Amino acid sequence: MADGQLLIGNGSYFSPNTLTAGAGIAITNGPGTITITNTGGGGGGAETGTWSDNLNPGSRVAGTTYQNTSGKKRRVSIPLNGVFPAGRLNAFLEVGPASPPNRRIWHGNIAVPCDSSSEHNLTPQIEVPNNWYYRLTIGEGSVENWFELDE
Repeated sequence: MADGQLLIGNGSYFSPNTLTAGAGIAITNGPGTITITNTGGGGGGAETGTWSDNLNPGSRVAGTTYQNTSGKKRRVSIPLNGVFPAGRLNAFLEVGPASPPNRRIWHGNIAVPCDSSSEHNLTPQIEVPNNWYYRLTIGEGSVENWFELDE
């Protein structure tokens, strides 16, 4: 058998064979070893882009519908606050192939008051396919930051 080969059975007998790498995978065969590594891309696994600077305040605000026209999948991460005196936080994220988006992907609701030294925080994260729309709606609370990553 050659370096990196395995015995693979078909129910009747075994034959020497090697593994085949898929998208985003590298396979290195050595004497008595097989090394499998992630090379990035291929969907899932390692991130392949750079997170944006904080887009809030500025180009992203709650209640506005945005479209992902990057040509790539977009990750969206939005830390939210519910602060003293009420401390309440009620928000949801929607995505969809048409505007306005109609698929509620995330809903966060905290209805417990907090004191002046504390706050409630939630950070929803979603993935938006290319050409899809997305929107954050806030009933109570505020947007602390808004980050996006196109992969």
